[in-house]
Amino acid sequence: SAVSRSPREPFLAWPGLASLRLTLPLSYLFFKIFYSIFGGASLLAKLRRPHVDFYFPWEMRLPFLPSWTLVYLTVPLLLLLTPFILRTWRTFMPFFLTLTTETLVGGVFFLALPLAQAYPPRVADGFLGGVFHLTDRLNLDYNKFPSLHMAFAVTAAIRIGKRCGWLGRTLLTVWVVAVSASALLTH
Repeated sequence: SAVSRSPREPFLAWPGLASLRLTLPLSYLFFKIFYSIFGGASLLAKLRRPHVDFYFPWEMRLPFLPSWTLVYLTVPLLLLLTPFILRTWRTFMPFFLTLTTETLVGGVFFLALPLAQAYPPRVADGFLGGVFHLTDRLNLDYNKFPSLHMAFAVTAAIRIGKRCGWLGRTLLTVWVVAVSASALLTH
């Protein structure tokens, strides 16, 4: 007799209203937590002087490539898609808790060690320049270390990679490397 196999679950799919009733409020709650801590830490850092200006000498020699902002922006895009990738409470809740913990730890560092921008003012024009400057404004002024952008990218790649085969995990690894490069190349 033939053994029937269930087809692989799709990577990206509609989770159903029951799941969305759980994951969307958690996504919204994370958004509120993130912007409260990220924004609040930056506002409080403005009140403190001096702001540490820490960098490695090799970083100052990196080219400024504003087009890499498009790669940088894939992190919030992937976070927006997670309710359609991690479609159940059981898979979404650990992801939510991890991102929230990373945000809280990052907030402590942002307050304890507000870092000023080490690079000279960056000039970018055209459409990609506009995208870069908007993204740079959203990054605020003093929240440089630790990079929550990188923490979120690595966390998403690990968690989502559990749902993938070797090719998907490889692509997620390449994506994390590209996101790392984008953070460096957009200064």
